[in-house]
Amino acid sequence: MKRSKDTREKIFDVFATNLTNVKTLLGFQLSGELPDGTISEINQPMYICPLCLRGYTKIALDQNFHNPLTIEDVPPKSLGGKPLLLTCKECNSKGGYLLDSVLKQHLQSQRFIKLSPGSKVLGKVSVNKLGAVNSIIEVKENSELFFHVDGNNYLVKKHINALQTSQSSGKLDFTVNIPNATKAVVGILKIGYLLSFNYLGNLMLLSPNVEKVVRQINHPDLKILPHTCVTKINKDKNYKEGLYLLTSPENYRCFFVAFTLKIDGLSENFGVFIPGPGEDGWRHFVNIKNLNKEAKLSFKDVSFNDMVTNNKLVNGYHYLWQNL
Repeated sequence: MKRSKDTREKIFDVFATNLTNVKTLLGFQLSGELPDGTISEINQPMYICPLCLRGYTKIALDQNFHNPLTIEDVPPKSLGGKPLLLTCKECNSKGGYLLDSVLKQHLQSQRFIKLSPGSKVLGKVSVNKLGAVNSIIEVKENSELFFHVDGNNYLVKKHINALQTSQSSGKLDFTVNIPNATKAVVGILKIGYLLSFNYLGNLMLLSPNVEKVVRQINHPDLKILPHTCVTKINKDKNYKEGLYLLTSPENYRCFFVAFTLKIDGLSENFGVFIPGPGEDGWRHFVNIKNLNKEAKLSFKDVSFNDMVTNNKLVNGYHYLWQNL
């Protein structure tokens, strides 16, 4: 418990200081509504939840607060992630239920469809048309299927008895849960966006282009962005997780986040395109929908730049875009 508290405070302090540096750079102040309805300038350290863009003072670190700041694992812990950021409890819970869990099930189902050894999916199984029971269906070596069921369940016992007493081979039927692919893709977008925030800091949150990405994450059933922003990366010896700037061809210029998701002992690599600032940033980002596999792309690794903790690099989101 203490470790979690210390982690929350550490993350809060890093990004609150970054926000202060952004305010100093741009010369603006933050204001908020008080309980009596009046608007007042806020001079306390503040953390912006990157998913709802609401500001929270340090009191929100208290987990008894009505909507506290909670640790956000990026990628989700179930996909090999680690504690990296804070999001408010509402956003954390909503994202976990609507996107993270769906993404995990999607990745599992895609591996299952390919009959990859070790892959597992949730499903239902029945024998001789008896009532279906819940099961975890696992692919073993040689594409054999193994059904994990609750042996104490009344229906399961009935199924087993039907198999044992059947004079024929018996008929086994099963179904698997295939989750919403659209929400799974938005789940990958969410991971890439949060990683880019971890690299670039609060300045990127002021970009109207990035705000559209946030709206897409919060409304996965709507089509807000011109394309999915997501691509699969074939891992090779040159693969490296991090933040990049796609520098060439010029008309595809974007930020690009590469990361690895781990599930069932295996890894899959993804990349997410994030728009740069201004009208040209959005125009280049829209062009990504025309990107084809034959295009020769040049990337500049910018993940070494410490744009969150170094106040001299606080303008990194704009500086990298203009100068690389």
